[in-house]
Amino acid sequence: MSKALENVTKLNDMVSVTDFGAVGDGVTDDTAAFQNALDYANTKPGWVEVVVPPSTSGSEYIFTSLKVYTKTIFKGAGGVLKLKSGTVTGTGSFYPIHNLGEADVIYDGLIVDGNQANNNAFTPTVCDTITCVGDRSQVINCNLTNAVDSGIMFSSAKDGRCQNNYIDGAPDLCIYINDSTGSTQDNAIISGNICKNGKSGGGIGVKRYAANLVISDNTIADCGNGITVEDFGGGVYPTNLQIVNNSLNGIGYTQRASAPAERGISISASDNFIVANNRIRNCSGQILYFGTVTKGVVSGNHVIGYTASPAASNVGLYVVTATDCTFSGNNISGVQHQGVYSFTPTKCVYANNIVYSTGNGMRFNAATSDCIATGNIVSATSGTDFEIYTGAKLLQRDNISMGQSSDSLTRVGWRSVSGAQPLPNAGTLTPFYVGEYVIHLGANTLWQAFGEGAAEYKQLA
Repeated sequence: MSKALENVTKLNDMVSVTDFGAVGDGVTDDTAAFQNALDYANTKPGWVEVVVPPSTSGSEYIFTSLKVYTKTIFKGAGGVLKLKSGTVTGTGSFYPIHNLGEADVIYDGLIVDGNQANNNAFTPTVCDTITCVGDRSQVINCNLTNAVDSGIMFSSAKDGRCQNNYIDGAPDLCIYINDSTGSTQDNAIISGNICKNGKSGGGIGVKRYAANLVISDNTIADCGNGITVEDFGGGVYPTNLQIVNNSLNGIGYTQRASAPAERGISISASDNFIVANNRIRNCSGQILYFGTVTKGVVSGNHVIGYTASPAASNVGLYVVTATDCTFSGNNISGVQHQGVYSFTPTKCVYANNIVYSTGNGMRFNAATSDCIATGNIVSATSGTDFEIYTGAKLLQRDNISMGQSSDSLTRVGWRSVSGAQPLPNAGTLTPFYVGEYVIHLGANTLWQAFGEGAAEYKQLA
């Protein structure tokens, strides 16, 4: 019995595609034999496993399009499926392997070559190797290469699983999660997958109404983007996401011929999300990107840029319009431009981040509103540690600036001035931050800055 049947109470039947005449000689079109086996499974009550064994010649089973029905396990047992050359030659939608409208379908251990090189006359709307449209669809332990479009598509497939698959080579995305209608792509788990050479789209993409997803423990390498969450305009965007413990490497610059955005983890719009404990290395663009987002937690991520060939904006943490979000405990290094760039954040907290940048450190634009930056350690090699534009409403406290000698470890909270210097309120001393304490050693007095300008100190004792 297949491991895919962990939650299946009874297997009613098991058949092989060879029982229905599949040859697997790399030449014969075995579509009809495969479909007859899948149609047979649809006639039986309960769960039926349709097995793809190795062919006797060791060659591939050639096919065009296969539909899988409810309570069918389409089980790879060593046999290789290959999309027939010249099958996909026009525009529109084409489904090599799918369960459109069929719930409770499991794809387990399939080995599929999409044969993209010989189906490349297609400009697809949709042509994903496996397409799941049905509740409780599962794609597990599959090996998919050379997709014509994306490798795996989940669309309106509630309570789905996409786990432990290997996907290598996709002009768009390796894994695509989509919900075009609302409330039909909830509660999916995307975990343990290896995604390589996803070109324009990248590794994993989430779109439209998809909600309540867990994207965890995936490995994404040499892709145009890592993990992207796309809004669809009109207030339509994925919500309640967990993107945790993923490993990304070689993102952006490796696929420039396909013009990707070159982003590591990108959320164009979302709310109530967590992005935590991900490791992103060698990302040439915006490594952590957040567009219009609310109520998010971004923490514990370890990110490294790619300064050898950076994109026009190689930024560690890029925040566009965030509200009520926390960015904490992230380690950012090796970026060419800003370590942290905040465009118009509101009521956000930036805490305990470590930022090393070859450009500027942390930038807060004038539209920054009611935000807090505290406990951050920042070092900018050739730029400014903290760029805080006039008008920014930002409370700074206990940050450590490592890059400029004139603005260094004194940010911990205290500094002293010698007796030969004027008193702090004389207008010759500029506070490092609001709330800074200064001891004047000559007068033996204690002062505190109540603003960021000179002469804004008041004596406390």
